[in-house]
Amino acid sequence: MQGVSLTKCDASKLLEITSPFLFIDCVEQVIPGRSARIQLNLSKEDWFFRCHLPREQVMPGTLLAEAMLQTMVLTLYTMEGHQGKVAFVVEMQVKVFSKVSPETTLIVEAKLISYRRGVAKGEVRVLDGDKQVSVGQFTLLSPHDLPRPGSSGMG
Repeated sequence: MQGVSLTKCDASKLLEITSPFLFIDCVEQVIPGRSARIQLNLSKEDWFFRCHLPREQVMPGTLLAEAMLQTMVLTLYTMEGHQGKVAFVVEMQVKVFSKVSPETTLIVEAKLISYRRGVAKGEVRVLDGDKQVSVGQFTLLSPHDLPRPGSSGMG
């Protein structure tokens, strides 16, 4: 399956998230329904470095998890038939192995493991160069694709 690249503006429109809460600077590749790879360039001027542990300047783990989630959601929102639908977090497990400082370029890679009956499961990893910074597993629910009562639930 051929991958596509998206602009930051494309990603913002798909996710319905804007700055300063959009944690994607460049979408390197998305293979709809399979995977996504994004780049996030961090600067000491980013709002969260100024207000979260300013003496240490470390990216909050919750925002790192949000960057992972946004990348994961791109695999869904680019799938044929999923345009205009939403997905919500049902469960996530994130492990952070090292702090993320300003002037860092992160690569976030997401892989959709399964999508059945409106439930998506995927894995995400965050890299700083060759160093793995974080990993996570996400379960998302897309209520528009849930089986309807009385239906066979197939599909």
